[in-house]
Amino acid sequence: MRLVASALRAFRQRRPLRGGSLLVTLVGDAVAPHGGDIALGSLITLAAPFGLADRLVRTSVSRLTHDGWFHTRRIGRLSYYRLTPDGTARFAEAAQRIYHPPPSLPRRAWTMVLMPGGLTARDAVARDLQWLGFGRMTPEVFVHPTCDPSHVAAHLQPHGAADEAIVMQASMQSRADEQRLVQASWNLADLSERYERMIGTFAPINHHLERGGDLSPADSFIVRTLLVHEYRRIVLRDPRLPTALLPDDWAGGRAYALCQSLYARVFGASESHLQQIVAGTAERWRALDTSVTARFGGVLAPPLLERGLFGKNPARSAPGMGSDQSALSGVVSDTPSAARRRSHRLGR
Repeated sequence: MRLVASALRAFRQRRPLRGGSLLVTLVGDAVAPHGGDIALGSLITLAAPFGLADRLVRTSVSRLTHDGWFHTRRIGRLSYYRLTPDGTARFAEAAQRIYHPPPSLPRRAWTMVLMPGGLTARDAVARDLQWLGFGRMTPEVFVHPTCDPSHVAAHLQPHGAADEAIVMQASMQSRADEQRLVQASWNLADLSERYERMIGTFAPINHHLERGGDLSPADSFIVRTLLVHEYRRIVLRDPRLPTALLPDDWAGGRAYALCQSLYARVFGASESHLQQIVAGTAERWRALDTSVTARFGGVLAPPLLERGLFGKNPARSAPGMGSDQSALSGVVSDTPSAARRRSHRLGR
């Protein structure tokens, strides 16, 4: 289809073409809900339409394994890959922002993090805070309107910075003060432009399907993967501020609504394509886990149940692999350098 080909062409022309980042999207979104294991040959086939040649896929999975994202095992002549428990946990943390709407939390005091000049692992701490959605008001001061201080402490600890950084809460005297703080700490205009470009790419495809058009299973898988990947690259930079602090008609809200609609429309056919590719090499492939029905506000539940894509015991899954939520409990001990590489890769 012309619209899908256009979106795919734009992705393939991107430089540098980050194969590892796309593979994390593909495995986390499509493979993990089936138990997590996929043969290298199947992964190469699924990645080929996106411009990832055989050699690039092999190089990327090697790097992902080195960085602690993937675990590999051999059965006979075949190599199988799956997310590690920690890679699963990192994707699950990202999934809370990808598949779920911004939380409707009551307004609390602003959380502020002050980083002294000699702070250990200063750059790594800054990246982790920005991963959490903190804005950088000055080189030493990070702010967030809703993040709980205890959550900040958990991210400072791996870097040995929990006893050095200063975490505090503060209240604003007026709405005008809050707006000035937002303007000083985040580039919402850049985020809005990114969302608008994404909407411009995928809204015509969604409109085509709304009007009764269809897509082949292969094109449906391409759209599903590109949609999640492009949205992920933007939303993980988005602080997801309370509505009162956002511009009117915020593009992020419209982008999420588009993802809800389009993801549900292509999911079933994309699963057909996925099953066709993995057939014959899916030694531990399982029926779709019901956890996916929570994605994008539960829009998948009715069509998936109707199509019978769940197994007889769909709630069973390998530890940390089937559910976006349960994977959060699968965090294992980690080195700060490996954790930084994984957080950085998710946002690219």
